[in-house]
Amino acid sequence: MTAAVAEPRPAATIVVLRDQPGGVEVLLVQRHTKSPFMPGATVFPGGKVDPADREPGDDDQTAARRAAIRELAEEAGIVVEPTAEIACFAHWVTPAFESRRFDTLFFAVVAPADQVAQADRSETTDALWLTFDEALDGGRPDVFLPPPTRHTLERLRALGGDAATLVRKLTAEGVGPRIEPHVVIDGPGLRCIALPWDREAPGADAYVNRHGADLRAMTAVAALPVENVPGVDRYDLREGRFCRQNDPPLCSDV
Repeated sequence: MTAAVAEPRPAATIVVLRDQPGGVEVLLVQRHTKSPFMPGATVFPGGKVDPADREPGDDDQTAARRAAIRELAEEAGIVVEPTAEIACFAHWVTPAFESRRFDTLFFAVVAPADQVAQADRSETTDALWLTFDEALDGGRPDVFLPPPTRHTLERLRALGGDAATLVRKLTAEGVGPRIEPHVVIDGPGLRCIALPWDREAPGADAYVNRHGADLRAMTAVAALPVENVPGVDRYDLREGRFCRQNDPPLCSDV
């Protein structure tokens, strides 16, 4: 008997950026190794949208924004004012094979001045400020980036600019279509996490026909030919970290 697919719960995550002499840094938190979801992973602060995050008349994005601000304070000790400029720039859904699934809106904000990030020692065990290169280059064995986190960091690195410029660019590009990865087999038994516009993902042709123009208008989001034809865009697990394969290439993954 085929197991029922879990219904994804509304959630929010927030990318916190700050300017430093060595370049823009991003806040990442280490999930507890006993967490029921992505134990030990290095991610942006976030979590599910609670009933208290939703006020009468709120749409889903407003409730998720409130949840992102709350989760940031709870998990990393950083307090963002509700009136701050916050970009909503992506919409990811946990793959159907997972028993715990989340329908997550991604937000971004410039870090408030003079606040110190600190893990809550319950859901998170460490808070790290890293440049995009430091997070992505694989030089830190303690950093394990799930595909949505890695994809977001790749996009931020490609966008370029200081922290405030990045938030403005993300706001201008918008949320874009819902991204729900799929597991595909690449080669002799190699399981990969394919993005929904990958040619092996179920429904890729229809997805690209519907969303191709929007995806191409967003920086480093999707590897697509000029015409609306699915390409190769997936993550495989190599030496303990996810690495991206795409054709046409979007960025180097070293």
